[in-house]
Amino acid sequence: MYVAGAFINSKMVHRFSLKTLLLAGLSLCLMGPIFLLGAGYEGVNNPLIFQLLNFPFSFGLAFILPNGTALAFSEVREGLGTSSALIGSLEMALGALSVFLVGKLFNGTMIPIASIMLGATILSLCLYAYLVRDSQRE
Repeated sequence: MYVAGAFINSKMVHRFSLKTLLLAGLSLCLMGPIFLLGAGYEGVNNPLIFQLLNFPFSFGLAFILPNGTALAFSEVREGLGTSSALIGSLEMALGALSVFLVGKLFNGTMIPIASIMLGATILSLCLYAYLVRDSQRE
């Protein structure tokens, strides 16, 4: 799913701004956990269904990761290596924290992972809105 999203992103990056593609990716990522929560509360507990419902999230990540990194690097004039290391470290640390939380909250359903995915996506959308609003003031 991610590979298909990356392919589409590579074709769209020449037609749309990075901010537009980033917002599209965040919007797609919002859909996946909502679908998963709905299925989880309905008692669906099938790995194949999980993967199918998670498609928008995986697809959306292919719009977020490269475009978000490019936008972040466009703001940095010096220290690109340090910035790259910080992004990699944050991805690893937040991923580890998410895995820990899913493990602690696991109850045999897809609800814990979907909740953490939804929370992370909402936090990302809030940060996006704040940064876009802040950049428009300048």
